[in-house]
Amino acid sequence: MNGFNSAAQAFDKIADLRLRRGAPNAIVHVLGYHEPGDGGESTMFWDDDSTEADNGGTIIQPNSVSGAGRWKMLFSGPINVKWFGAKGDGITDDWQNIQNIIDANYRYLYFPAGTYMISQSITYAKSDPLYDASGNFNQNGIRLEGESENTVSIVALSGFTGVYIIKLDGNASGNTDNHSPVGIVGVQVSNLTLRGLGRTSTELIRGINIRALWYSVFSNLVIRDVKSNGVLVTGVTLPGKDDADTSAHCTFNNFHINNCGEAGFLAVYNRTGNFVFN
Repeated sequence: MNGFNSAAQAFDKIADLRLRRGAPNAIVHVLGYHEPGDGGESTMFWDDDSTEADNGGTIIQPNSVSGAGRWKMLFSGPINVKWFGAKGDGITDDWQNIQNIIDANYRYLYFPAGTYMISQSITYAKSDPLYDASGNFNQNGIRLEGESENTVSIVALSGFTGVYIIKLDGNASGNTDNHSPVGIVGVQVSNLTLRGLGRTSTELIRGINIRALWYSVFSNLVIRDVKSNGVLVTGVTLPGKDDADTSAHCTFNNFHINNCGEAGFLAVYNRTGNFVFN
């Protein structure tokens, strides 16, 4: 079959893997996501009993399989965004491939060197209670980590429709109950450059949106060339309801905001506390 090397048990790309059902307990190598050597290399095993949904990366359902049987990735540690088909070539729209990882409930994404073009916001949105039944903070954060802010850029495409390059929303439901606060705890964003389309662009673009975030760390980040704010902290707009989605205890290390059309860092409509800039 085209794209399959039976001697080495290897497939050139994910599209070739989709053409073949596996034997029980088979383990194969995929040499790239779109083509060999593109950074999306992976090792997959065949699970004859799985009916899990195909997520485009760590779980693959062959075209000929309508019931049980899936290729599943063997991995540990963070999810390499290239495993889900992001190219980072400075041309292709990588937004859907990156967002698919978050929507598949993976919470540690790694960006190898590259320029990742996006047409919409990379969004992590929750409405989880801030505290668990024992009164402790729910640890429900996400980690977005690049190789280096000098080698990894996430860049808005012309016609960008998302307003924010990264949107971190701990109150997606719009909760206004001060007695039942919601939020995201433990976000980490590091080693990235976020770039808009310039201060005079027609698209209203901001760098990062923070809403209802607690005990989070932003390190080694550059936000540049956005028409509006580098960071905008938002929250409930109703008087007396700002405890419902407070943002607090966030730390910003080696954080640079350049060439913004409006305030580099702006907090509106909510209560913020203990923001530390180093």
